[in-house]
Amino acid sequence: MDVTANSIRDTIIQSLALTYDWNSDTHVANLGVRSNDGILHTFQIIGVSQFEISEDFTSRYVEFCSLIRSPGRIYLSLDPYEEGIESDRDNFSFVGRGIARLE
Repeated sequence: MDVTANSIRDTIIQSLALTYDWNSDTHVANLGVRSNDGILHTFQIIGVSQFEISEDFTSRYVEFCSLIRSPGRIYLSLDPYEEGIESDRDNFSFVGRGIARLE
């Protein structure tokens, strides 16, 4: 199943884990979100090259989400300034090589 912005939108952030692999330069981020029906979904961003966050830990709900793909690159923002458009005003954002749902 292909991961889209709809896969993450309208969920609650449960966890975030960053793993650095300096030998292979293949950093990953695992993002856990809980849907309204209580199911936990985990997404892995592969080849993380950028991560931006300014978190006040008061907003747990992902109301808007941008997931933009181009060859060899994904951009994900869980708090976009304008949904569907990459912006330097976005928050909670990742740049990587790909994204997959972990089962």
